[in-house]
Amino acid sequence: MDFEYKVEQIGPKIKVCSTDDHNFGTDAILLFDFAKIKKRDKICDFGTGCGIIGLLSVEKTNSRVFGVEIQPKAYNQAKKSAEMSGYSDRFVPILADLKELGNHFASGELTLVFCNPPYFKVGSGKTSDNEAKAIARQEIKCNIYDVAEAAGRYLADKGSLYVCHRPERLADIIDAFRKNRIEPKRIRFCKSDAEKSPWLFLMEGRKNASAGMIVMPDLVVKPGEEPTDTYMKYRKEKEE
Repeated sequence: MDFEYKVEQIGPKIKVCSTDDHNFGTDAILLFDFAKIKKRDKICDFGTGCGIIGLLSVEKTNSRVFGVEIQPKAYNQAKKSAEMSGYSDRFVPILADLKELGNHFASGELTLVFCNPPYFKVGSGKTSDNEAKAIARQEIKCNIYDVAEAAGRYLADKGSLYVCHRPERLADIIDAFRKNRIEPKRIRFCKSDAEKSPWLFLMEGRKNASAGMIVMPDLVVKPGEEPTDTYMKYRKEKEE
């Protein structure tokens, strides 16, 4: 690869190729821990970035895990992450637009989809002169309706879509889900303090499921603490 990167170690095996443009944070870990993964699940991470969710998922399923990414640098990082972790045969990054996944999957082929999408509409939120960061933060290349449409097409009946997003976009997420036959089934709000408003929510939608959503207890994520099972189980280290 023709760019500098650092290696972030999670547990004994997973090594993530991280750069300033494409790395991972608490949101991705929270989303992974929120999911209910079965050994037989066929999983795809939409917008996989450096590949963290895909790599963690490999250790939960017997099937190959896929990660779709539209940015070439992030795609190369995900491939490097799989290689360094010894999972090149288990985690398969795909360089593609979500609107072009028919070249890779049949309708109804997946059983579980992750997505940590851009949070902000174009022109809103924190802007960046860095193109890669702008695409990751704003709905320039992909919006939540694109995510829900692709999930609705490639998920099997009763398959699950897991997303994390900002509370101010909750109405948009529910609307996007339902327009694509994905029914919201579980939601959990994340706070930095019990007395504060949530800064994130985690949602599971299920394709062609009946109506009815469980609101889980809030998750308090205090800065500097290890908030989830993944952080408690794996000690995160950084290598130069």
